[in-house]
Amino acid sequence: LLEQLQSAGLINQAQQLISINGGGSSSTQTSIATYFGMVKLLSTCASGSAAIAQQLLKAGVVDTLRQLLANCSMLTTTGSASPTVAPALRTADQLYEVMTLVHELLPAVPDASDMILRDLPVQGTGGTAAAEQGAGSSAAATAADGSDKPSELKQFLQDDSEMVMTICSSLLPLSLQVCGNDIFACILGPWPNMSPMRWNML
Repeated sequence: LLEQLQSAGLINQAQQLISINGGGSSSTQTSIATYFGMVKLLSTCASGSAAIAQQLLKAGVVDTLRQLLANCSMLTTTGSASPTVAPALRTADQLYEVMTLVHELLPAVPDASDMILRDLPVQGTGGTAAAEQGAGSSAAATAADGSDKPSELKQFLQDDSEMVMTICSSLLPLSLQVCGNDIFACILGPWPNMSPMRWNML
């Protein structure tokens, strides 16, 4: 289904609907509810398809997210929207949707237990069994997920250093400000799997 949406051009259309002007407001005539519905749709699609995540990155969604966050009135250190123009991003729920999309455009953080087992020295059959068990659990998790999205997206970013620099320069400072702001507590509840540590993958 995701491939059909992509081939039909619906992903590009959805991204165009969330375009932002210089003042941080929507450049289209969509309602706020529809606007953030499109943001949520893109997050869902990017979560299930590395190809869609790559398409969004190539099409410049990073700049849209940067403008949304840079003009967010809740982030007092970055809120710079014109007083005559209402920014699109105004509530904690909307900030959650934006940060969810940021989250889905980055590779997943490796499982901590697998990393520990991988780095442990192998001593005797017990150590070998533990290491094999850790590797097996990682493979099983990938199979259960039914998607190679994390590895595909990670490889895409490893091969495109310019894109990595764009993401880091445009979104990393703003994401850190979100995490350091009081509003982060409001969005962390429904956001348990999101972490600043995901930036380590870059």
